[in-house]
Amino acid sequence: MAEPIVYQPDQGHTTYDFGGGMEGRTLNAPEDTGNSYSLSEWTLVDDVPAPPLHTHQKISETVMILEGEIELTDGTQVIHGKPGVAVTVKPGTPHGFLKQLTKKVRMLTIQSPADMAEKTYAAMEEALRLGDDFEKIVAVLAEADTQIVGP
Repeated sequence: MAEPIVYQPDQGHTTYDFGGGMEGRTLNAPEDTGNSYSLSEWTLVDDVPAPPLHTHQKISETVMILEGEIELTDGTQVIHGKPGVAVTVKPGTPHGFLKQLTKKVRMLTIQSPADMAEKTYAAMEEALRLGDDFEKIVAVLAEADTQIVGP
């Protein structure tokens, strides 16, 4: 019988620090779930700059707010994210967050498939290192199934 995998508060498969007050950790490796999903915890502090509106063609994503408040969008409406609110985004659906409404926001994300989630987060780290080179940023993100579709 397989043993459960337990993650303590300071543990995870991969940790990310996107700078500017956004950090996170992916709890499980793709092989832990047969690549079916990736579970990540994210913390945003000090009004992190919002990522541009984007889509994924292969990734589905659910975000659940654990702490704080944030405005999320699908490009047509503003969704008030507060503790307990969860939003599921199907592949091809524009999404992003507009602004933090509190100094600190914590959220969980579930993305499927897991390997694509890891590629997306790695591409985000690389894109941040590229500075203002928008064409290179768009190309790096596109390789990880992330298409920029708005401001």
